[in-house]
Amino acid sequence: MTSVQYDATTVALQPLLQSFEGFLGFHAAAVVDGGLQINETWVSSDRYRTWISEVVATKVPAEAVAAMQTTFTPLHNVVLSGTAVTA
Repeated sequence: MTSVQYDATTVALQPLLQSFEGFLGFHAAAVVDGGLQINETWVSSDRYRTWISEVVATKVPAEAVAAMQTTFTPLHNVVLSGTAVTA
């Protein structure tokens, strides 16, 4: 996905992301060689996969979804706005 495609779709996706069950409120996008690197914090990889299949895949170009390379890193601790979250 290009940064232009990202900017066009994030307007619709951001409000949905903020209220999606399992999203812990952290999303960051960076332009890197070959596209974008997006980092997010979720309660589980299953909730993230549900977000991708039910929402993202319906709003972004299919080739962008097919090209996504996803890596999961289990977290030991998360603090959001001063509140600890069990990960």
